Amino acid sequence: MSEARKTGRVLIGLWAAAGILVMGAGAGWFWAAEQTTASVRAAVAKAGAGAALGGLNVNGFPFRLTHEATGVVLPSAGGWRIEAARLTATTLPLETNHWVVEEIEGLTLLGPQGARYALALTGPQASLSWTSRG
Repeated sequence: MSEARKTGRVLIGLWAAAGILVMGAGAGWFWAAEQTTASVRAAVAKAGAGAALGGLNVNGFPFRLTHEATGVVLPSAGGWRIEAARLTATTLPLETNHWVVEEIEGLTLLGPQGARYALALTGPQASLSWTSRG
């Protein structure tokens, strides 16, 4: 076999390996997007009566998982409630226990006696991190 033919086969093998690696990384992103979406929906369901999540979109392929939630309602045991028209949070596919809340639009804090407090926030809002213990 000639040297040129050997080099050609090595290059084809390297390109094939790179293609498989890229396809695997893409599949991993879609799997992580599905897992984080399911965990966000489960957390809202676990929050109890009155908790709601209107819509949830995921984008940021291939390096980030950016979740944009609309119609967010989070109640507390004391009768207080947080509502947000739109909330955007980002995590990395390999580090889904650390989220950065980037935007919150239409944030309202509702008190137990019906008091409404409209909050206007700018810039990144919060960096949340947790372990498997909570």
